[in-house]
Amino acid sequence: MYNAEDNAHHGGNLVTESSPAKIGNHIYITAGSGHVYGYNLGTKAIDWDFVIGSDLDGTPVVTSDSCLLVEVEKQYINGNGGVFKLNPRKDVKECVEWYFPTPDFHFSGWDGGVIGSVCVNDFYNDGSYLHLAAFTGIDGVLNVVQYDAIRKDSSVVGPDGITKYPVPVLKFRHHIGPSISTPVFSKNKLVAAGYVGVNLFSFSNDGNFKLLNTFPGNFEASPSSDQGRIYIASRDGFLYCLGDTSHTIVDEPFVKVVQPKTEVVKNIKPVEAVKPKEEIPNNSKINKSYVTLLIPSAKKRIADQQKVDALVVNNKVEPIKEKVIPKVENHVVIESQPANANFHLIAGVFRSKENATNFKNLWINRGMHASIIVSSKGMFYVSIAESNLENELSPIQDEVKTKYKSETWIFTREE
Repeated sequence: MYNAEDNAHHGGNLVTESSPAKIGNHIYITAGSGHVYGYNLGTKAIDWDFVIGSDLDGTPVVTSDSCLLVEVEKQYINGNGGVFKLNPRKDVKECVEWYFPTPDFHFSGWDGGVIGSVCVNDFYNDGSYLHLAAFTGIDGVLNVVQYDAIRKDSSVVGPDGITKYPVPVLKFRHHIGPSISTPVFSKNKLVAAGYVGVNLFSFSNDGNFKLLNTFPGNFEASPSSDQGRIYIASRDGFLYCLGDTSHTIVDEPFVKVVQPKTEVVKNIKPVEAVKPKEEIPNNSKINKSYVTLLIPSAKKRIADQQKVDALVVNNKVEPIKEKVIPKVENHVVIESQPANANFHLIAGVFRSKENATNFKNLWINRGMHASIIVSSKGMFYVSIAESNLENELSPIQDEVKTKYKSETWIFTREE
């Protein structure tokens, strides 16, 4: 889903990462090439093509008035990233209802804009609430707008840095820290997660929001809610269930961590989630290392999760000096590697040696010193760099993230 000009402009980075959305007899797709395509199910052809030019990561969201909310990353564009509201019933030259830009902000290989999808409250809205849309930018700000209302007193410049568009009415904004997660509405609640933690808000019929609680952690996934509880997967390897354990169905979730009924964690007491006294200031310094260091923790228990690279204290980011680096127990090097290399930059893990070998060769063709490590459990780890000093791998990790959009993590070999 691209043309030759897109290929040249994006340097081959044309992957479509979103899911499709359907309105009437059309399917709409946000492509990595920077296009929002409309595919006609009747004619079996693309007959609508709105060109943004940026890398589009999120899924287009359909609103109650049959429009599309499309996120825009700050990449390959001259202007700011942000969120479009598009009316696909109109010609592409007239389809923009509004644009909401977000500030440029460099974080872990991203330069700003919105990566996750937008969420709306239409499913729970019986007409007594405003039509709301929520999204979080890389700059760390959660924005909630009234998606069917525009400001009459102002306009903003779009992603091309030239064209001006109307701007929606902003109802609420709150700094939660950098995020690529999609928020979720549940009745009169809003849950928003990011690399600093999970936040729970309530809101009134007229769109006044209140922060109810926070839970610290490192989250890229989007939350889901069911019967008063919040479910979300973390980069520490655990799936968390957050809610009040005193009721089967609750109206005010997010009070305690639900104690799972498993042998591993059966004796762990629920953890109280502490409500912060103030918002995170916009000039907070984020410790980048806790994003780029992915820590596998298959054998860790929840009670052992004391060491992380950043904590939230009174809703402020506090970096921790000591970094935890996981070990692969009793692993065996089955291909050539420096005998005394203590740290390895891992690009992928496979159950099949054949798949691991193919992945290794891919990185060799990219100019990396790739090799394979096998663990005691028979998993094949593809290492693309190694060193005796951990800090020598961090620049390589950043370069791989920026150049190839690939997540990597660091571990140390077993002595």
